[in-house]
Amino acid sequence: MSEEASGRAPMGPGWSAEPEPQGVSALTGDHPSRGGSAAGSLNGPPYGIIDPDYARVFTMARCLAWAEGYALMMHGSFTRDLDLLAVPWTERACDPEKLVRRIEQAADLRIITDEPGQKPHGRLAWTMVFTGFGDPRFVDIGVMPRARNEEGGDQ
Repeated sequence: MSEEASGRAPMGPGWSAEPEPQGVSALTGDHPSRGGSAAGSLNGPPYGIIDPDYARVFTMARCLAWAEGYALMMHGSFTRDLDLLAVPWTERACDPEKLVRRIEQAADLRIITDEPGQKPHGRLAWTMVFTGFGDPRFVDIGVMPRARNEEGGDQ
């Protein structure tokens, strides 16, 4: 059966019929199964390669979030900025601002917004920058609200 008849993308340079190693498509974003070209990452910078400082910040933030009762994930392209999302995971999840301030201090970042931005579904958002002079990179963090208890307060 031909590749076209089977519904699979035709093979081209840099493409193999072998399954892609775990995690590679997450780094390149070019896998044909998602409409990309198999050789797409050969024509420019790979989509989603994480800046070493972003990797450092994410690792620190993930550990702090876990310690404060949150799950932390990253999303986006990881090229212009690092986008983080914290979700309360346990009943003991701390106040969102406390979590953001801990990440700011531990990762040597600086919050550049006076108040958190109000986003859909109650999400709060802060923007932070690296403290190095003229460093243009940003870390955006959104924190989902904690559930309310029956008396109307945070759990």
